[in-house]
Amino acid sequence: MAGGRPPVGGGEPVRAHRTDHRLHGAPLGPGHRAGGLRPRQRADRPPYPGLHPLVIGEDGTPVTDGQVGELCMAGPQTTPGYWRAPELTAERFFPYGGRTYYRTGDLVRRQDDGYVCLGRNDQQIKVGGYRVELGEIEAVLRRAGAVEAVALQWPDANTVTAVVCGDVDSTALTTACEATLPPT
Repeated sequence: MAGGRPPVGGGEPVRAHRTDHRLHGAPLGPGHRAGGLRPRQRADRPPYPGLHPLVIGEDGTPVTDGQVGELCMAGPQTTPGYWRAPELTAERFFPYGGRTYYRTGDLVRRQDDGYVCLGRNDQQIKVGGYRVELGEIEAVLRRAGAVEAVALQWPDANTVTAVVCGDVDSTALTTACEATLPPT
């Protein structure tokens, strides 16, 4: 990549067919460098150069040190919004201080020396580098025959454990998950 900057990826792993293209420009994804943190871990690494973190409360105003809020990011990687999705854009992006901020969904406690990751404000988890909605996993299991009850546990960053009740075919559940959900 002579004369260019090396690509930086954030979010899901880059699929092999994507690596055939030359990537140039700003980092991909929110770029807040807290990716892969489990709840209660510190995000003590600074953001990438040029990024501007902001933690906002439920009322949409910045929080002070010691308070909990949603981590938002602005910088050269921030798009002005989602293509042809004005409602979603209005929900996830907002102007503040002359910048466009993206609401990451990460809940953090702001501290004078960094942030403590507390979890998410939705049902999204990251497993093996892929973002997955817990409801998506539950729906796959229910379609495959787990209709009485499903409970999901997330013991580590690479594992989701399903606990199902009733007379179910565990092989059918495993096959359905492998065919539908991202690999881990």
